[in-house]
Order: sequence, then structure tokens, then C-alpha cells
Amino acid sequence: MALNLQLFGGPRIHSEDGTDVKLPTKRSAGLLAYLADHCGELISRERITELFWPRRQPEQARASLRQELAVLRKALAPFDADSIYADRKVVAYTNRETFIDSQQFRAIADTDEDLEIEQKMQALALYRQPLLKDLSIRSQPFEDWVWSRDQVYQQSALSLGLQALHHWRDAGMVDKVIQVARQLIHIEPCHEAAHRILTEAYWQNGHTNLALRQFQACQDALQRMMAKAPA
Repeated sequence: MALNLQLFGGPRIHSEDGTDVKLPTKRSAGLLAYLADHCGELISRERITELFWPRRQPEQARASLRQELAVLRKALAPFDADSIYADRKVVAYTNRETFIDSQQFRAIADTDEDLEIEQKMQALALYRQPLLKDLSIRSQPFEDWVWSRDQVYQQSALSLGLQALHHWRDAGMVDKVIQVARQLIHIEPCHEAAHRILTEAYWQNGHTNLALRQFQACQDALQRMMAKAPA
């Protein structure tokens, strides 16, 4: 039975019939998310222990990894029994039939071909929230990996979204312009181009109050950003 892994804003795991798959520990959820985001790649045990147990001695960290792998396999057994590969040196998530939103996003964003507008919209829809937004693990290396990985995804989503925004504006599709501009602002509240184009769309279609409100929202977002900037 294939799984659906939502890493953007998650992690959330569902079976084919929509059943939620609950993992008993945050680290098992983080471990699955890390392996799934590298689906098909062999990851060294040393790399994983450095990410998840940086303060433990090597032998203790390896024992903790063995324990979390056992926990993970037990939790996935009814749905995805053979997806976790492990030997003495490496670990991998191997089930390529699993829907993994970050992998689907990369399949679109990393292509060398010119993308159709539908593909750009699909990628933008996949990036709902930052990577693993709802997961926090007491490990700085893991948190650093999540942040750096998400920055790549976020910049790709913003780039594709801006291309889509200009496409719909040039095509005169006001509803699409509003939809995409709002998505970009949700991702990046200080996205000036999205604020400007959204304000123009409201204004040109007679929604004066919405246009003024959007202009003020842009100013407020920029002021909050400046207030957080280091002196």
C-alpha cells in the first residue's frame, strides 16, 4: 500500500485510503522525512547520527539510530513494510511509488525544459508551507538542514510563482493574478512585486477599498521586516 508524504508544512503521512499514519516519536518522523526527501539515495549512518544525535558519543548515537529505525519500520509495517533499506553503513527510503510532495516539486522545478504554465501552478500549489514547519527536534544540525533545504525550495517556488504571475497578468486573467499573488505573499509576506500587481489588479477592477488595504498590507509587512533587521 503506497503512502502519501507531505513534507511541506508537515510532516503528514497518509495511506492510500486516507488513513493517518502516526509515528510515535518526533525523531522517527524527522528520520522518515529526511530519508523521503532523499528518496532513493543511500545516506551514511554517520551522516544521519550527526544530524539527529550530535551531542552523543558515536556508539550511543548509532544505538539510537538502530532504535529509531526499528520504531519507524514497526509503524510503517501495515502500509509500507519494505521501504526502509538499511545495512551496516547506509540507510535509504526506497519506495518510489510513494507520493512525496518535495520530490514532486523538485521534479518540476529542476527540469531543464521550458515549463508550461500548468506545471508552474502545480509546483506553486505543492509548496503550501515551509518544509517540516510543524516538526521541531532538539538538534541544531537537523534544524540547520531543514532551514537550508527549505530556502532552496522557497526560492524555486517564488521564481516559478512570479513567472506564473506575469503570465496571467499578460493574459488578462484577473482571477488567476489574484490567486497567484496571494500565494506568493503567503510564502513571502514582503514580496513587493506580488503586492504591487495585486494592488493594481484590485484597483483596475474597481475594488478601491481592497487596493488601498493591500497597499497598506505591503507597507506594514515592510515595516515589520525593517524592525527585525539588525541595527
